[in-house]
Amino acid sequence: EMLRSLVGSEMCIRDRDKDEWNEMLSFFSAADLALPANFIEASRHLDLAAFVDYLLVNIYGDTGDWVQSNWRAVREETENGKFRFLVWDAEFSFGIYGRPVDRNTLELPGELGKLVGSGTFIPLIFDQLRQSDEFRLLFADRVQKHFFNDGAMTDEAIFETYARTRDEVDSAILDFQTHIEDIWIPGRRGFMLRHLAEAGLVSAVEAPVLSLLGGAVPAGFGLSIENSVGSDVYYTLDVRDPKIALENVPSATALRYDGNPIVLTESVEVKVRSFQRGQWSALSEEQYSVGANDSGITITEIHYHPADSSSPESVSYTHLR
Repeated sequence: EMLRSLVGSEMCIRDRDKDEWNEMLSFFSAADLALPANFIEASRHLDLAAFVDYLLVNIYGDTGDWVQSNWRAVREETENGKFRFLVWDAEFSFGIYGRPVDRNTLELPGELGKLVGSGTFIPLIFDQLRQSDEFRLLFADRVQKHFFNDGAMTDEAIFETYARTRDEVDSAILDFQTHIEDIWIPGRRGFMLRHLAEAGLVSAVEAPVLSLLGGAVPAGFGLSIENSVGSDVYYTLDVRDPKIALENVPSATALRYDGNPIVLTESVEVKVRSFQRGQWSALSEEQYSVGANDSGITITEIHYHPADSSSPESVSYTHLR
């Protein structure tokens, strides 16, 4: 199922009728998302983590004309399928037409500022979800994941992607404009994080910092956690969140960090949060491959003596770095 926006906030659906879409819009139009049961229901309709990621990309680029007409949404045709929004036609971004780098996309009418009677769905859904403490913490989690610790939206990562594209087209474009690398990338992050903090979409509690940002480690490696003074740190080694969803208490398998290194004896995903004065930090999480080879290459499949004699034998591998 795929929905696409049209000028005037009209919409067409490919492959299926509008029942699931209209059900979701009816829910978000009327529900009190401050209630935990309604937040759970929201997550049944919409992939919430993917929605935050979608918002972050458009907020960072200060994309124009995206909430009115330039958006796409898809949903798997399965019993438990959820809607996901996709970036579409986003050339109106990164300061084009002289838009300043400090624009607050969250508050501007025509973008994520509340548009009463506009018929735009994205600001409606976003405005409703902001009522939920759990959604605001999820938003903070995604900011922590992407904007810190070598995430995909650090200045370094964005510049690397930009430079790769620039180098491909530079020789074909006369007087290539360098506004993005000169102004947008160096400046946008600071303004955006400030705007998110003012909107309550990043935690006031500083997220803990792991002494190694994932990767291959030897057996017995000692992993340390740095946290701000006055906060307690809880971590898990079983892929669960250290915080119980929709509750303000540690999960059953969360361990309180005592200041001593965590000894890693097997490959594991470490998830950690700080807790201070009744508030949780954003989630820090990393994966560690204990005893993995230094090349970062792991064999994932061996196709030996296939039943179909026409299929070749093969080895599949994954580069973990």
